[in-house]
Amino acid sequence: MNQTTASETVMTPMRYSAEVVFSINSLPRAFTDSIRDGAQQQQQHQQNQNQQQGATGNAAAATGSVGLLAGGQAEAEMMANHVGALVEHVGELLASEERLIRVNSPAIVVGDLAGSLPALLALERVFWPAMPVVTNSIVFTGNYLSSSGGGGSSSNSKSNVEVLCYLLAFKAMAPNRVFLLRGANETREANRRSLLEEAARKYGPEVGRVIWGRLNEALDRLPFAATVDESILVVHSGVPRAAASAGGSLLAKCAELHKSIGNVQRESPLAYEVNAEREGCK
Repeated sequence: MNQTTASETVMTPMRYSAEVVFSINSLPRAFTDSIRDGAQQQQQHQQNQNQQQGATGNAAAATGSVGLLAGGQAEAEMMANHVGALVEHVGELLASEERLIRVNSPAIVVGDLAGSLPALLALERVFWPAMPVVTNSIVFTGNYLSSSGGGGSSSNSKSNVEVLCYLLAFKAMAPNRVFLLRGANETREANRRSLLEEAARKYGPEVGRVIWGRLNEALDRLPFAATVDESILVVHSGVPRAAASAGGSLLAKCAELHKSIGNVQRESPLAYEVNAEREGCK
C-alpha cells in the first residue's frame, strides 16, 4: 500500500500551477493571462527605473524581457512541459485545418509582429479586448518572430517566446476565428538566432533548445495562404512568380500543400515563394 507524505498533499504555488492552472482545459488562458501580467510588471519596473534615473541623474541599466516562467531550473522545465502541452493541443487543430484558409468579412489582417509583445497587446486592447470572445475573423500573416539579423542589445528586448505562445494560445481559444499563416521567420533556419538564442537566454541552453524545437513543431503545421470572401488573397510575401506564370489555379495549389513542412525551401518551392522575403513584395 502506498503511503502519501505530508509534503505530497500540500498545495504549493508550483504544484497549483502544474495541476490546476495549467490543466489542458485552462492552459491557453493561463498562458495569455501570465504573458499579459508579466508585460505589465515589466512596464512598471521600467517606469520605476526611469524615475530613479530622473531622481539621481544616473543612467539606468537597460533591461530586456524577463521571460514567462523564467527563473530556476524547475521553472524552466515547467515552461518546457507547458509549451509541449500547448503545441500538442494546437497541433491537432492545425492538422485538421485546410491548407487554404477561407474566411468571411469582416476580417482583420495583422502583419509582422517581429517579436514585439507591446504591439501585440496594443492590438488586443483595440480588436479583441474580450478574448476569448472574438467577433471578427483575425488573420495573422506571419513574421511573429524577430529577424535573426537583428542582433545587438535590441534583441534582448524582444519577446519572441511570449508572442508565439500568446498566438498559439489565442488559436486554441478561438480556433474558428483566429488563423495563423506562416511567414519568412517561422522556419528553423530563420529563427535559430532569434527564437533559439532568446529561449536559451531565458531558460538555459538545454531547456531552451527543447522549447525552441517544440515551438517550431507548431510552426511546421501553419498554413501559407488565406482568402477573404473568396476574393482577396492573403499571404506573407505576395503572389509567387512561378505560380503566376505557370498554368493551373494558385488557390488549388495552395490548398494541396502538405500539412507539415519543416524545411520550406527544400520541401516546397511554392510555399517558399509564398512566405519568403523578396524585394518588391513587402
